[in-house]
Amino acid sequence: MKKIYGYLLLNSTLLSVLLGICYAISIQESLPFLKVFLLGLLLWIIVGILFWLIDFSLKLIFS
Repeated sequence: MKKIYGYLLLNSTLLSVLLGICYAISIQESLPFLKVFLLGLLLWIIVGILFWLIDFSLKLIFS
């Protein structure tokens, strides 16, 4: 159960950091916040999947 709470805390922290970065970029570049946020969310999901695949493959190699 502690592992689930850890993942929830990590994801909520990363999401709030993503929101802050997207807000700063949208103000700096005068872009719509929603487009910047959706692009950031898409990149976050892609990077998360890549890290999961790397983790999974390393577990298969070293098991």
